[in-house]
Amino acid sequence: SLGGTLDVSGNTSLGGTLDVSGNTSVGSALTVTGNTDLNGTLTVSGDVSVGGGLTITGDLDVDGFLTVRRGIDGNELDLSGKLSVSGDTSVGSALTVTKNTDLDGTLTVSGDTSVGSALTVTKNTDLNGTLTVSGDTSVGSALTVTENTDLNGTLNVSGDTTLSSNLSVIGDTSVGSALTVTKNTDLNGTLSVSGDTSVGSALTVTGNTDLNGTLSVCSATTLSSSLDVSGNTSLGGTLIVSGDTSVGSALTVTKNTDLNGTL
Repeated sequence: SLGGTLDVSGNTSLGGTLDVSGNTSVGSALTVTGNTDLNGTLTVSGDVSVGGGLTITGDLDVDGFLTVRRGIDGNELDLSGKLSVSGDTSVGSALTVTKNTDLDGTLTVSGDTSVGSALTVTKNTDLNGTLTVSGDTSVGSALTVTENTDLNGTLNVSGDTTLSSNLSVIGDTSVGSALTVTKNTDLNGTLSVSGDTSVGSALTVTGNTDLNGTLSVCSATTLSSSLDVSGNTSLGGTLIVSGDTSVGSALTVTKNTDLNGTL
C-alpha cells in the first residue's frame, strides 16, 4: 500500500491484476495488448483513433460530429440530429424515414419506388419512363403533356376542357349533355341523331340529304333550286308559287279552285 505518489521512469511489468480505486492520469501513450474491460464510463476529451475494428454492443451517444471515412456496418442506426453525407451513399436494404426529408440535389432510383402516402413535389419533375398510377390522381394546376398519351380507361372531366388543336376519336363518342361548337365542324362520316336537333342559325348542306322521317318546318322555307318529291305530298296551308309551275302528270284537285289569271 502506497499512501503517496509512485513515479516510475522506466518500463513496468505487472504480472497480476491492477486495481485503481481513484482517478488515473496517463501523461503519454497507453498501450494495451490484451482485452480490456471498462465497466464504467469512458470519457475522452481529445481525439480517439482506432486502428482496427470497433465493436459496440450497446448504445453509442455522440454529442458532436461523427466523421466516418469508410462504411458503417450494423443492424440499426438511430440519429436524433442531422445526417450530412458528402459522398455517395448506398443502402443495401430498406430505408425508412418517419419524418420530413429534404433532398437539395438529384434523387436517382434505379429500382421500383413505393410511396405509401401523399407525394408532394413543389418544382418541375421529369419522368423519362412510364408512370403507372393504380389509384385516383388529382392535379391541382395545369397538366401539360408534350407527347402522345394513352388512356386505357375512362376520362372523366368535371370542368371545362379546351383543345387548341384537332380532336381525333376512332371509337364511339357519347355526350351526356349539351355539345357546343363555336367554329366550323367537319364530319367525314355519318351523323346519326336519335333525338331532337335544333339549329339556331343557318344550316347549309352541300351534298345530297336523305330524310327518312318527317321534316317539320315552323317558319318560312326558301328553295333556290328544284324540289323533287317522289311520294305523296300534303300541304295543310296555302301554296303560293310566284314562277312557272310544271306538272309532269295528272293534277287532281278535290275541292274548289280559284284561278285569278287566265287559264
